[in-house]
Amino acid sequence: MKSIVYFSLGSNLGDRYSNLLECVSLIESNVGEINSLSSIYKNSAQGFIGDFFYNCCVKVSTSYKPLELIEIILSIEKKWEEKLESAKNTSPEKLILT
Repeated sequence: MKSIVYFSLGSNLGDRYSNLLECVSLIESNVGEINSLSSIYKNSAQGFIGDFFYNCCVKVSTSYKPLELIEIILSIEKKWEEKLESAKNTSPEKLILT
């Protein structure tokens, strides 16, 4: 049986827009079908001084259980960090999934 899950995505460094689109693609290929994608919003950092964020939400159909989803999302974030390290990128591109 499939469940509906929602993810809040945010990027505050580098090419924020492209980061979000790549994240949506990773979610679709690793988690499940994207049912809908919100508009992308520009927001100021909250609770700390930093660059502005681009944020959006996605609605996904998945057959994964909650703990499996957590593992998958953490894996996506880790792969993203490894990709940046291997590219020796001088301007980090932070990706946040919640």
